Amino acid sequence: MLFKFVMVVLGGDGGGTMERRRGSRYMDEMERFVKKIVDLMREESLFCWQGGPIIMLQIENEYGNVESSFGHHGKDYVKWAATMALGLGAGVPWVMCKQVDAPEFIIDSCNGYYCDDFRPNSNKKPAVWTENWDGWYTSWGGRVPHRPAEDIAFAVARFFQRGGSFQNYYMCLLPILWMVPYE
Repeated sequence: MLFKFVMVVLGGDGGGTMERRRGSRYMDEMERFVKKIVDLMREESLFCWQGGPIIMLQIENEYGNVESSFGHHGKDYVKWAATMALGLGAGVPWVMCKQVDAPEFIIDSCNGYYCDDFRPNSNKKPAVWTENWDGWYTSWGGRVPHRPAEDIAFAVARFFQRGGSFQNYYMCLLPILWMVPYE
């Protein structure tokens, strides 16, 4: 969503400005945007240490799936995003979903139907399941996936049995960034 947001802010397809490289407009705008959101959450006392409901923040989502396509720039971007996020002083842990090389103070987490075999990239980090998929998106007219409640319950129990510490039912607790009004 942030990528789409920044594309709009920068205009059109960005004409090469969407690259996640040092000094790029994308990274400048991303930092400005993330700082603004964290500052707003702090001002509204939304962090758990302020008595609010926010216990964790996420920076990037499944970038690990495409990181290798960018060579060393991809790795540099991950380090930059982590450093930038931590530098905001939010006071809650930061997560990178499906990011096997998440830096030391960022929690790497699992997304999927089953995460019982997931292990974080350091034994100093908790096993976190950020997206427990109970279904998936469909193509128009396509088959609607169905996952029985019993399968979800078994997967969650097995995740905790094997050392899991937190799980989230996708899209139950994730942010809704925009909504289409229904008439």
